[in-house]
Amino acid sequence: MLRERRARIPAELRAAWSAAIAARVQGLDLWRQAETVQLFIGALPGEVETRGLAAACLAAGKTLVCPRVAGERLELRRVEDLNALARSDRWGLWEPTERCALVEPRAIDLALVPGLGFDRRGGRLGMGGGFYDRFLAEADAHRVGLCFELQLLSSTPVDGRDAAMHRVVTELRVINAADGEQARLRSRTMSLTPELVNLPTRYVAALREQVATPELSEAFGRLFPAAAGQAMQEGAPELGQVVALYHAMDATMTDVSAGVEVGAGYTPSAPLTLLELPAGDHVKVDFYGPYTELGAAHQAALDWCEANGRECQGEHQERYITDPQAEPDPSKWLTEVIVPLK
Repeated sequence: MLRERRARIPAELRAAWSAAIAARVQGLDLWRQAETVQLFIGALPGEVETRGLAAACLAAGKTLVCPRVAGERLELRRVEDLNALARSDRWGLWEPTERCALVEPRAIDLALVPGLGFDRRGGRLGMGGGFYDRFLAEADAHRVGLCFELQLLSSTPVDGRDAAMHRVVTELRVINAADGEQARLRSRTMSLTPELVNLPTRYVAALREQVATPELSEAFGRLFPAAAGQAMQEGAPELGQVVALYHAMDATMTDVSAGVEVGAGYTPSAPLTLLELPAGDHVKVDFYGPYTELGAAHQAALDWCEANGRECQGEHQERYITDPQAEPDPSKWLTEVIVPLK
């Protein structure tokens, strides 16, 4: 079923979605920090196209490593020229030739991984051969799954040998998987470290209201379901995370838009409106904790701008990654605070 669904993606959509995924990957701090990147070169029907990402890796001066099937395992070889890739007879994949230098799995900083399907906790459904599970068991890399939204599953069948992803990147969003969230929580210890990210154009179907600030939480409990419900009923494509945009705020009143991320091409009916969030540089702060303490993340973003000589423009945004109904502990709720920059 997943193979058929993926294979039916029109070529032009596959190309556009793959480009969006590549842009999101390059916006990750993990990408900027990585020196050695493992990347598959997609060739299966409907698989994410990654040649552009491979070219960007080389252009950035990173070491590009691609897998080659050798018996029942993957061997990793350094690719310095994409013309060194050849179509394999066994799987039809683009692989490095034997002339490319071997690289040990533990040398990889970032592994970009394909799959038939992924779930939001990092579970991965592969092709059944276990090639990536065996490779990743020997590596100490941050694992990022690449797929299209239509490949996301509510859960995947996994056992102790299956390698979970830390993040999953689709054309619409970056999903911080449960294992990855806990690792980041331990490593960051709530340090509120801002990062510079370059985001593509995004769209939010939202309801806008002026709300008494003390009643903001109650208002969100009403606005988010209403916006998402109308968007779903009207057939909006690619529903994503719920998002709030703050137009103005003081101790008494808040002018806010609350809604859900959607794909391009959707025109909602009133009272829902479509907000276009322009592409460009943003400062992003990952905040783990209750919503009542999010002000610290907004202040951290402003402090970063002042320290780095960047000017904020546009509304502050909050993307609510963790579903409170699925995670009862508020200390584990992940919210992304995003501020656009000039």
